[in-house]
Amino acid sequence: MGTRTARQVLGNANFPVGHGFILRLPAAGWYTWSGSIIEGSGVTPDISVPLQVSTLRDGKDNELDAAIAVAATFPTPVFPSITRVAGHSTPQRR
Repeated sequence: MGTRTARQVLGNANFPVGHGFILRLPAAGWYTWSGSIIEGSGVTPDISVPLQVSTLRDGKDNELDAAIAVAATFPTPVFPSITRVAGHSTPQRR
């Protein structure tokens, strides 16, 4: 949900080399499940929602609002009941 990523995802390591210069080396890359590297191509979301700067200025986030609307269409997950039991510092399942 949102817009395509910026296509710059390589993790890097920075090493000062003197005189105010820094040597930056790629240290990690990110790949899709099919093995394609994301660097240089980015990731396109399943649902495209262009960011609207005008709504951000008004304190609203149209991408977040769209994500909440989509999430509301899914059934509510059911979790086991968890409660605190006297004498135990961690929650215990019922």
